[in-house]
Amino acid sequence: NLYFMRLFVIIFSSGFSERFRGSYKRDIAKPLVPISKSRKIIDIHLDNLLRIFNSGIVSSIKIFINLHYQGSQIFDYVESNYGKYVDQRIINFLLEPKLFGHIKTISKLRSYILNSDLFLIMNADTIILNFRYCFKLMLHLLLNYSIDNVIVISKKELRDDSKTYTHFEVGKILSAKYFKNSFRFCKIKNIVRDRLN
Repeated sequence: NLYFMRLFVIIFSSGFSERFRGSYKRDIAKPLVPISKSRKIIDIHLDNLLRIFNSGIVSSIKIFINLHYQGSQIFDYVESNYGKYVDQRIINFLLEPKLFGHIKTISKLRSYILNSDLFLIMNADTIILNFRYCFKLMLHLLLNYSIDNVIVISKKELRDDSKTYTHFEVGKILSAKYFKNSFRFCKIKNIVRDRLN
């Protein structure tokens, strides 16, 4: 029963905001890039996740935000705007004095992952439009297609990049129909160890 699922989420937020440096000041952490006068990118992620929890789609949620570059800025912003959830330990932080890379961050939080029913990884600088619908689609795929994991990617061309810390080895592309929409997705066969060119 998906309504008794315990959801565990990592929001990767520790990077150096290199993709934003042409548009924003160098000292702004990527989760704090503004999307309106009063909202930042991190607000979209946290509001979407908390809405999933508060609507009863999952029974419990635990969110970890990893911190390195401008970590105190991110911590202060989240604590002052989501203090209730920080106090309840729904929103948590993992300080990385030295950048771990995705694999080591995941490894540090392994016990939480193993004690959850569903594990979700998000990048702080990637916005998923219509998150609730996308989340329900992922549940549909996981529960009805006998697969263990799903990767949702953008439409841009995938390529190896010296700035990419995590490399996914994926299986064949599959197709699924969800309500009136057809989707393509791929199963993750392996997560390759950290590799920098």
